Amino acid sequence: MPGVFVDREHESARMIEFVQQLSHGGPRVLAVHGDPGIGKSALLGAFEQWVRSNAAPRVRRVAAVRCHGQIGTENAYGPMIDIVKALRARLSRGRVAKLGTRAAVDSGAEILANLVPAAGPALRAGVGAVGKGAAASALPEVPVPRLVADAILGEVRQGRPVVLIIDDAHLIDTSSCLVLDRLLASQDSPLGIVLGMRNGELTDQNPLREIIDRSTIQETCSVIDLSGFAPAAVDSFVRARYGTGLTADQIATIHERTGGHPIFVSQYLSMIRESENGPTWPAPSSAAAVIRQRLRGLDPTDLELLSLAAVHGERFISSVVERLSGRDRSDVLDRLYQVSTTSGLIRLREPDEWTRRAGADHYEFEHAFVREALYTRQSPQSRRERHAAVAGHLDEMMRDWSTKPQEYLLEVIKQHHLGGQSLPAASKALEMARSLIATGGSLDEAERLCRQALDDVRQAESGATVDRLRVEIIELLLLATESRWSVNADFLASTPLEELSDEAVAAAERCDELNLRVRAAALRGRVLHKVRGVDHSLRALAEAVRLAKQSEDLALLFLTSSAYGRELTKRDLHAGLAALLDAERLAEEHDEVGRSTDPALAHAVARTAMQVGVSMFDAGDLGAADERLLRCVARLRADGDAGTMPTALNYLAQVQMALGQWEQALLTLRDAVAREDAEPSAWHGYNVALLGKLHLECGESAEAGRAFEAAWQETSRTWLVNIATLVCNLYAEFEIHRVERGEVDGQWVRDLLLSNIERAETAGLWRSVVVGLSLLGRLSLARGELDEALDASERAERILHTRGPLPAVRDEEVLYWRAVVLDKAGKHTEAAAALAAARAKVERQAATLTGRQRIGFLTRVPLNAKLMAD
Repeated sequence: MPGVFVDREHESARMIEFVQQLSHGGPRVLAVHGDPGIGKSALLGAFEQWVRSNAAPRVRRVAAVRCHGQIGTENAYGPMIDIVKALRARLSRGRVAKLGTRAAVDSGAEILANLVPAAGPALRAGVGAVGKGAAASALPEVPVPRLVADAILGEVRQGRPVVLIIDDAHLIDTSSCLVLDRLLASQDSPLGIVLGMRNGELTDQNPLREIIDRSTIQETCSVIDLSGFAPAAVDSFVRARYGTGLTADQIATIHERTGGHPIFVSQYLSMIRESENGPTWPAPSSAAAVIRQRLRGLDPTDLELLSLAAVHGERFISSVVERLSGRDRSDVLDRLYQVSTTSGLIRLREPDEWTRRAGADHYEFEHAFVREALYTRQSPQSRRERHAAVAGHLDEMMRDWSTKPQEYLLEVIKQHHLGGQSLPAASKALEMARSLIATGGSLDEAERLCRQALDDVRQAESGATVDRLRVEIIELLLLATESRWSVNADFLASTPLEELSDEAVAAAERCDELNLRVRAAALRGRVLHKVRGVDHSLRALAEAVRLAKQSEDLALLFLTSSAYGRELTKRDLHAGLAALLDAERLAEEHDEVGRSTDPALAHAVARTAMQVGVSMFDAGDLGAADERLLRCVARLRADGDAGTMPTALNYLAQVQMALGQWEQALLTLRDAVAREDAEPSAWHGYNVALLGKLHLECGESAEAGRAFEAAWQETSRTWLVNIATLVCNLYAEFEIHRVERGEVDGQWVRDLLLSNIERAETAGLWRSVVVGLSLLGRLSLARGELDEALDASERAERILHTRGPLPAVRDEEVLYWRAVVLDKAGKHTEAAAALAAARAKVERQAATLTGRQRIGFLTRVPLNAKLMAD
């Protein structure tokens, strides 16, 4: 590697040392910092060539990619997708080339689906959710960062290290940072990650900053700061470019004026090349001065065309320059081409499909400094007007395209902003955010676009168009972020959910469009469930259903009815189940709903079937619940719906455990746990806790303890109150077994239950309140605290009678332990009545079963066997 290019011997030695360290431990980071034009890309390119030339025998493979500073297909997971493509040697050259060509026209989801098959079906489930809005099911939670990281790590086998080179890493997107984070957490992987970054660009808000800071603290990150050439290197640089050198005095002067900065030296050499009289002495005092001097040598018309091109950006297309200049098309095409071949100020690029479709040439400026010099020579108002014109041209250019490239949509948004046009910018930002979500792109970047759009629309004058935009933006913002409502304090601090939903409802009322009012009401229902509880949510969802019935949109009626039914089961199980069955009948009777190819609607239909199954279980119809959930899981497997499977498997395992089908339940839970084993989540923690419950029922105390410890740790990290209260009760039940065996005192278990009961009451989660009180009664009995046992078990029974059947509550268990407490207190008549009520519950459930399933339910479930024997 030394001697490959000018004056980087020290840096090259550092990079060689970095490679040598990779065989000692896990992943390492090398951050290469420098000013624009200092030679970062040249250094990284030389390093890549050195590794590829087998000069680095320790390295098995290298992948070099670049970040683009855009949102959409080129950037959401973009560098990570490029890394996967580069590492997968088993892909044929033709296959890789095909994927690369399609990258401009296919969504990120489709590329991921090809390269990371596990991500594809779940990502596609998000398609179509946009437009249904808050009435639709929540976007499926897909651990895409983990799937992409696993795909990369799958290529990083034990043995020789793999090196990943990411240039312009200061432009990396949040989604790719999540992948990087997971890569660096893989302790045993021999992986080197080299990041090229501009000085001053890595702000505290940049998602890469935290990763680098953490790696530095862990002493797994090294830094190289690039500076200018030494005088001898300037001489070598000149000789390499021109074949002859300058005098020692001239070299010394250039070095003194430029500090050896490669771009400054390069610009001065270009000025020499363009001058008829050779070098001018003294040399200009800055790179900007050199560029201005070069520009003065241009034809005035060419200078004007380049100035207009600078409005578009560092990269531009000829049709934009043609539109802004008003000049003849052929004249613009020829002049730009001549400038590129004579001055080198711009370079012709290979056009993408969209540039070819527009009948234009694609260019880039020699350097950002050149573009900046041309841009700043125009007045601020001229720039604003020209930015607006660029946005208009790009928008018109894409008008008849069935697929609009996301990078062009982002460019339109930027140009509207720079042109001072907030409303068009908001409209385009919403369009692009929808596209990102509908194609399985980055939810983080969709959120960023929605926030930007909302700021823009709030600055616009009021009216029906503005109100419609406001509703749709808020709806999409909350849809994209719903998975973080309950677990991210920073998000909640910056996002007042109820205020946003109120703003959307008010805007929909002003707009007076029925479907928009339905969507706003449904959105408010989902928000109120999080911030105020079930009762407030039900009122809002009931209003959404009432409005939807006035609409002719059957899909919207199905979605709102299903959402209302799911929420209603938490207050009135039988009424909620009836509402869900009504929604299911609507889907069955109308093929445009039940057999829709819209992935979002199909996902909602499957989720409704799953909810009907678990609600039947909660209502005591075990036979029908088992049949429905088995069918639901089979359908989800066939559809590849990875996002919903952990929940469906959880429900199925609960039914199987209630039926005494311990072997089947074990397989089901192992499947559920394995699906999310590397990604902490609330449902994963719940499934691990159910696995602990299964071990406990089977008398495997040690295995149960390990499972409950892991489940509680994960639940504490991924806190979702409706799931956390369930896990807490399961964990407390395990500890009560230990108290009953005299292994522990149980005071901390009492404190745990009391805090969980209070938490559940505050959230209106009465199922967890009832189970918590029943467990508290059982714990108090084991500790000899009979009065507290009587009080807690009586409260549990009273709530159960008042509120009727509750989800996730086995009534017979609550009644049985109430009977035990009463009997211990000498209240034998009341105890016998509670025991009879528990036995009647079991008999009613048994009546829904036949054959072996009925026998297993009555004999293999310990409580059932005890009740029937008594």
